[in-house]
Amino acid sequence: MQDKADAAAPRPDDSDEVARLRLREKRLQAELASVEARVADARDVLVEITGSRSWRLRFALRGLRRRLAGRSPLDSFTVKLEQSLQPLPTQAADPEAPAVATARPTGILVASSHPPRPERAAGDLRLFNLLRLFAAGGRRVVFVSRAKRDAVVTTFGSEAEVARIEGRLREAGVEELVYGKDEMKGLLKRSREGLGWAWLSFPTIAVSLTPTIRAWAPHVRIAFDMVDFHALRLRRQAELGNREHLLAQAASIEAIELDAARKTDVTIAVSDTERDAFAALDASLKVEIVPLVFDVPPLGPADLEQRAGILFVGGFAHAPNADGVTWFAREVWPLVRARQPGWTLSIVGPNPPPAVAELGNARGVTVLGFVEDLEPLLHQSRIAIAPLRYGAGVKGKVVQAMAAGLPVVATPVAAEGIGIEAGVHAVIAAGAGDFADAVCRLGTDDALWRSIRINARDLIDRTQSSAAVARKLEAILGSSPS
Repeated sequence: MQDKADAAAPRPDDSDEVARLRLREKRLQAELASVEARVADARDVLVEITGSRSWRLRFALRGLRRRLAGRSPLDSFTVKLEQSLQPLPTQAADPEAPAVATARPTGILVASSHPPRPERAAGDLRLFNLLRLFAAGGRRVVFVSRAKRDAVVTTFGSEAEVARIEGRLREAGVEELVYGKDEMKGLLKRSREGLGWAWLSFPTIAVSLTPTIRAWAPHVRIAFDMVDFHALRLRRQAELGNREHLLAQAASIEAIELDAARKTDVTIAVSDTERDAFAALDASLKVEIVPLVFDVPPLGPADLEQRAGILFVGGFAHAPNADGVTWFAREVWPLVRARQPGWTLSIVGPNPPPAVAELGNARGVTVLGFVEDLEPLLHQSRIAIAPLRYGAGVKGKVVQAMAAGLPVVATPVAAEGIGIEAGVHAVIAAGAGDFADAVCRLGTDDALWRSIRINARDLIDRTQSSAAVARKLEAILGSSPS
């Protein structure tokens, strides 16, 4: 009779069998992982098709369902795929198990067409500051560029420029940057459990990326950031001419904006004007307001002896800026110069088109193009102008000047959405003659200039500062995890 030690010792053939079983287990695990990956990919495709606005794709899917009806196992497989898109049932709690506090994941995925360059456009500055506020609130921030990195390098002009922007984003608190939809899908596969929110900037980005996020991370809540009510801006532009073409564009982009809003959990507008106009299209939509974000800088000098000239700032990739400053230079500026022949106008903004560059030929007008640091100009100028004839959203040029203590003359459309009271926070004027009168009045009435400067800065501090916007974000996304 063998003793216990001998009975427990594995025989050579037992060791071989164990090795074979372990090898088979590894192969089965690999096959299972492969099947799971294929099912997940199919699930992703199905979500994108069913979520597509293309009637061709949706019609083809319905035809496929009819052809597969009653055919096992394919019919069963498609049914299971569709069922997998529904929220998973919650397991019944064990009454004897200790209570465990469950916290919502704190990560946030932020996506746009490309990494933001805050010195180039107000929308990019707002997005950059939102990223900074998300990180400061204790959230793990990942950024997704819809464009692939090589395309971004081409757009930005060099690898060094992209690396510079990536460095700034990391300094702002962004922990990971990915490029393109495939890299985003990889991010979702490995990190989805840590994500609680996705923040998608612009309607086309929201429509493009929402199905993939829903497929791979169905628990994640999605915010669609309009940035600008594009359809409203185009309809306003149509009032100036080329009506049919612009109204057709407005109808098309409005359909995309509504599609994005209906597929996501909350829509973000930048002002109450846009919130109310957009919500009127569909009363079921949840629309919240997150305005522009500024670190309110030190107040510029109050000594008017140190100030002179009129300043216009605007990115010329945005059509209303070129239209507005051209209108001002041609229709308003001659009226101003007739009364104040020594005054000057500085036009600042990247990539001025030929029509804007030619404005520099007029007396007293200088087209400076892109200026990296605007602070000296904001502190040296007497007046900022926002002569926009159409547009939507909150105008960064207006908020930036008000925050710096530089009084503004603006058209009604340029002043909307900020809470400006005419004559208190800015001077508001519309037609060429009225606008010229307003510029000359603000340029010569020192008491009015000083009053507006203080009131305007106080308004921005209360509504558009980092602290004010951080409170709004907390209300929308939930309490800060820090």
